Amino acid sequence: MKDNIQIPLLEAVFELRWGEKSSNQYIFTADEQNLLAGQLSKSAKNSGYLIMEDLNPNLPKVPHIVRYRFLQKEDVSSPAFQLGLGIFTINQMKEGYKWESFKKTIDDNIIILKEANHNHFENIKETARIVLNYQNIFYLDKNDKIEEFFEKNFNLKFQLPKEILKNENICDKFNGDIITSFTLNSLKPIGQIRVLITTGMINGKKGFIFTISLESKVSDFIENHQNLDEAISLWCEKSHSNIKYIFKTMLRNNYVDIITTI
Repeated sequence: MKDNIQIPLLEAVFELRWGEKSSNQYIFTADEQNLLAGQLSKSAKNSGYLIMEDLNPNLPKVPHIVRYRFLQKEDVSSPAFQLGLGIFTINQMKEGYKWESFKKTIDDNIIILKEANHNHFENIKETARIVLNYQNIFYLDKNDKIEEFFEKNFNLKFQLPKEILKNENICDKFNGDIITSFTLNSLKPIGQIRVLITTGMINGKKGFIFTISLESKVSDFIENHQNLDEAISLWCEKSHSNIKYIFKTMLRNNYVDIITTI
């Protein structure tokens, strides 16, 4: 890896959501609302996740908002999984990230969720959605101009028509903020890929936040009589391959050495 190139990954997140029957219409069982967190805590302890944090003790039970975090140790390199009403996430920061180990963590933690309440786990297939999300950061040097850095490092072009900046009612200088996004259909697995690139301040430094995610309905890819945990594991492999390809294709050659970090 080149000395002047930093690994851009901020966080990798796997997310499983369920319970939304239609837009903002949710259905959850009494067990999901009252027992699942305790059942998951027991299952997690059996797998070495001894730390449980209540992130929002005063928050009412709101769908798809994380409430509890489970950790094996209080270390930034250690993965965590989180639970809320109708949501289960697995989070890995840059420190300690490798795809092979993150994938194993996803597989292992899905089993923990399954063992917490097997009937509940298999019954969420109808409404379940899963997301694999990567958030990456590219820091700018103090002398870098946003638009020049963008075009130099990404296989995308950003250019304002000169006539806009010549208008006497408009500032004649680009202020340096860029937001660009697009979506693509994924065919294998069936789902939607979203790419978002924005400028912002990260840890006090100016840079680009580059987010790539793939989201699918479980009902679109799970096969008849296939266990949910097996289907999710196969989906993760295919989704990671698509995300890595987009990441690689959108970066120019001077970042080629960091592609393997995704």
